[in-house]
Amino acid sequence: MPQTPVLALTATATADVVTDIQEKLAFRKGKVFQKSFARDNLAYVVLHEEGKTQKLVEILQKVPGTGVVYARNRRKTKELALMLQQQGIRADYYHAGLTPQERSDKQDAWIHNHTRVIVSTNAFGMGIDKPDVRVVVHMDLPDSLEAYFQEAGRAGRDEKKAYAVLLYHVTDKINLERQFELAFPSLQEIRQVYRALGSYYQLAIGSGQLESYDFDLLKFTETYKLDAAKTLSCLKVLEQAGWLSLSEAVYIPSTIRILVNKDELYDYQLKHPRLDRILKAVLRSYQGAFTGDISLREGQLANFLDIKVADLSKALELMHKDGILYYVPQKDQPQLVFLQERVDASNMSIDHKMYQFRKKRHEARIKSAIAYAETPECRNRQLLAYFGEKDAPACGKCDVCLGRKQSTLSTLEFESYSGQILHILEEGPKKAEELINRIGSGKKEMVLQTLEYMVDEGVVEFAAGLFYRSDGL
Repeated sequence: MPQTPVLALTATATADVVTDIQEKLAFRKGKVFQKSFARDNLAYVVLHEEGKTQKLVEILQKVPGTGVVYARNRRKTKELALMLQQQGIRADYYHAGLTPQERSDKQDAWIHNHTRVIVSTNAFGMGIDKPDVRVVVHMDLPDSLEAYFQEAGRAGRDEKKAYAVLLYHVTDKINLERQFELAFPSLQEIRQVYRALGSYYQLAIGSGQLESYDFDLLKFTETYKLDAAKTLSCLKVLEQAGWLSLSEAVYIPSTIRILVNKDELYDYQLKHPRLDRILKAVLRSYQGAFTGDISLREGQLANFLDIKVADLSKALELMHKDGILYYVPQKDQPQLVFLQERVDASNMSIDHKMYQFRKKRHEARIKSAIAYAETPECRNRQLLAYFGEKDAPACGKCDVCLGRKQSTLSTLEFESYSGQILHILEEGPKKAEELINRIGSGKKEMVLQTLEYMVDEGVVEFAAGLFYRSDGL
């Protein structure tokens, strides 16, 4: 249907990607509909911190409302959520390793405000449009500004004031550069992993096409003394090159099929009265067991029979061994599928030109992410320039624009104290001592620093020992 119009949609695309999309989809006429990437209600903040965990607690205590905290790995999401719970913050964790039901329950609890803060890997957020997220905190620097912009942009969709905070440390840069090295292994290393896979699954040359196997990365790497991180990178390259497919942990229900005719099955039931009840329950509950594979839910059937799931599985395995039925237990492990028949590792090839292209693109993205965190230039302006909006004005509300990048007073603390000061000054002029006593004597240095910035910015004026709102003079 050559005359059918096509619309390609994406949330975040640089100018190069916009061009790529049109070229790869063979658009005859280049027409782009694009809104500005600017988010006027969102304050971008980068805090260079040694103690990220304590700073996270401070942020969530100062900024009320719903929040999302992004962490790099699954273990960290659970640790941070537990820590926040111990600080009295209603938090939970989320990652792709949870069951579908667990993910759904945790997501619903957060959407309906039963959970205030969700701590997650980047698995969380796609397709979620919760409008009242007040803060998004990144505990680690993402490997691209595309990823950071999308994740940070989940804050403030109701167009009210919100914060996108990146907690940064020089080790983040080191980790990203290390990950880059691991992500692009040599062809020799890729072939080594491919050869090991063939041995691991005992596949002959010329066999294995479209065959699926349970895959335990740690067991595989321990067997062949391989580095787990580099092995995973090799598998991803093999996947991109079309040699195999590697899924996340997936739930595949059990299947059974009766292999004998009804007369043979009846004889078996007479000889094995202990199994008779199970077979009758299968035949009553599931139609078509004699003609093809049927999905079986052990938990549901075991509950009906009032027996343990483990006992039911053992019985089904026994009948499988006896040749009465074909039984494949449910799977909840990652699945590795060989998309092509196995070849000798020396003949296994990848598209070298495409591989180098991906490598250069990835390196450029990492450098841009590091520059965003380390360059003392308006955060909003940096992001907009990355997405092609080169002449954007300074935002006036990020940590750089407010001039507090090297200060002990964070942007969030300034917002908190300045709001309290302005509220008190509505009553009339006040001495510094009175403002300090009203806000809290333990916050003296913070209040004085806030007053100094407010005077510099013209929000407050100082005369005859008193502070005034500039609009109240």
